[in-house]
Amino acid sequence: MLKNKKYHLDHTRGMSDDLYSIRTRGTGNLVTSVFEIERDGEIEIETPDFDEIWYTNVDSTFLYNEEPEDGLIERKTYQLIGDNLYSLILEEYITAGGSIVSSEEQRFRYSDDDDDLTGLIDINISLMGGNDSCEVTDGSDNFVNGNNGQDNLAINGGFGRYLGGGGADTIRVNAAVAGTQVNGNRGRDVVTGGADGVIFRGGSEADILQVSWGRVFGDRGSDVFEAVAGQGIAVVEDYNSLEDSVRISITGGSWTVTAIGLQFGTADDAMLTLLGQFDLTSINITT
Repeated sequence: MLKNKKYHLDHTRGMSDDLYSIRTRGTGNLVTSVFEIERDGEIEIETPDFDEIWYTNVDSTFLYNEEPEDGLIERKTYQLIGDNLYSLILEEYITAGGSIVSSEEQRFRYSDDDDDLTGLIDINISLMGGNDSCEVTDGSDNFVNGNNGQDNLAINGGFGRYLGGGGADTIRVNAAVAGTQVNGNRGRDVVTGGADGVIFRGGSEADILQVSWGRVFGDRGSDVFEAVAGQGIAVVEDYNSLEDSVRISITGGSWTVTAIGLQFGTADDAMLTLLGQFDLTSINITT
């Protein structure tokens, strides 16, 4: 539905140029319109409601204000979340005097297309259907849900929570802040990588966890925990001898009994600990 709306853009950080090219994206992530507006200027456009704005100047958060018929000001905050990609993160209704009547954080939901997103920072998104790729590089409170499809999530920094969703997903953690959580969720997933203090979970089905450093949980299903060389040690906290297994492809390694459980590694690299497991004969080991 097309609507005539007047927008006022208030850029929260200074920019060198005075003119901005704005592209609105409608249903199906298609570019619907292209407009130009001066910094801190106003523009009245006829366009469908949209949840993304792209524009030529790469910067961080900016706002736009709209005056609805009830006299309140609807203020929406857009933030740079990827390569030239801005997403709606906060929607507020305020009085003319500046008092906030209501405030709601927003989660952007993509279409069922195959999305390829890179350089994401401070995001709150659901990828919905399609076989999506998503790269997170930083941020203090990220959230990503792959939902349906075979998704590929790469975590290269920042703090957050990441779900594979349904389908056979791959989640790789190359770097992340301690406390970050990744979960394959539903489907037969592959969860890989390593970072100190990160929690790795397989989810509800039979998953493969190839983790070199962090806290590891297979959760439900017949999971495979693979010993991986690298900095740190992976501590498996819920090994189930009735259905799980350990895959060893490292040559020259051996098992030892520690105070907290069985540990596999080489002379210079402790790789994997099975918390609370002390009987090697009860461990299903594959190569």
